[in-house]
Amino acid sequence: MPRLYVILIFVCIILCILSFGILSIFEFLLHSFSNASPFFFVLLLSLLCFCTFGFIAMSVVSQYYYNTVSRALYTLSAIWMGLFAYLLMGSALGSVGEMIFGIYGQQAREVIGVVVVLGACIVTWYGVRRAKQIYTHSVSVTIPNLPAAWKGKKAVWVSDLHLGQIYGSKHAQKVVSSIQSLSPDIVFVGGDVFDGTKAPDLHVLVAPFKTVKPSEGIYYITGNHEEFGDKTIFLDAIRGSGMQVLMDECRTINGMQIIGVDYAHASKEKDFRMLLKNIAYDPALPSILLKHEPKHLDVAEDAGISLQISGHTHRAQMWPLEYIARLAYKGYSYGLKSYGKMHVLVSSGAGTWGPPLRVGTESEVVLITFT
Repeated sequence: MPRLYVILIFVCIILCILSFGILSIFEFLLHSFSNASPFFFVLLLSLLCFCTFGFIAMSVVSQYYYNTVSRALYTLSAIWMGLFAYLLMGSALGSVGEMIFGIYGQQAREVIGVVVVLGACIVTWYGVRRAKQIYTHSVSVTIPNLPAAWKGKKAVWVSDLHLGQIYGSKHAQKVVSSIQSLSPDIVFVGGDVFDGTKAPDLHVLVAPFKTVKPSEGIYYITGNHEEFGDKTIFLDAIRGSGMQVLMDECRTINGMQIIGVDYAHASKEKDFRMLLKNIAYDPALPSILLKHEPKHLDVAEDAGISLQISGHTHRAQMWPLEYIARLAYKGYSYGLKSYGKMHVLVSSGAGTWGPPLRVGTESEVVLITFT
């Protein structure tokens, strides 16, 4: 199917989902505040449509414009989508609650409506504030035949900063400060450093990483957002910040094989399997695979990988969507787990995409200690 048709089908599906959400919220509020004036409901429906479809419009605009106005409008529309999601959840719960408990009085329905609206606003406010904080999580990984030089060595894994319309160099500096406080021996950066925006100051956005100088270096792999258009402009900025790009290759550092794969080349199972066969590494020796998305774990395990480190999932950012992410990634959407003989570590990322909210999840930098 031509790519244009795929895009059009995807857009139509999204529009249908958003339209259903708008009508669901509107119907609930219409039912809850039925005594309000007709003008109130006309204004309410207009605002729901304008704000919701405005996010789609700003998502398109953000690919071509990057300035104070575009950043402000994109940020506001993205926050609205978080509020929209919780209004929809609250509306569904409120409607179910009315049916279960047999609530028919208008006054009681108004109370439920107020609780839903205020609750959604409070959760959204909390989520926005929480998303701005960077947390540090520590894990210990035992790898068979670990080289003596790597025993006790510390690595930092950070991914999904999504620098661009919402997050700028200040956020990057906050992440860098967290990394430096851990004094790692090596740093891995797992893609989606940028949100895909062709900002004129890409080099400025990642400039804070110039101060990150671990003894064993800082290594980067691409994510899906670096595939938006010509990724060379993103890679130029990455290299300018001092990161070493691993593009379907292996680097051996003191006996440990560090393998990095490009997102576009490793996103399909067949391509990923062939890619690992073509990369010069020894499956019998310890290895760390840097792969943006935690997919096709069986392929990596069959190829003798010791540890795969990924991001991409964001842990779905907003509760309770995390449960959907768990299903989508078959239980490997977050944390350190085993897959056969291989360890799998998935981070929730250091930024957000879409709604800049963190509810039940954290923006994080992961410290890995090897034993």
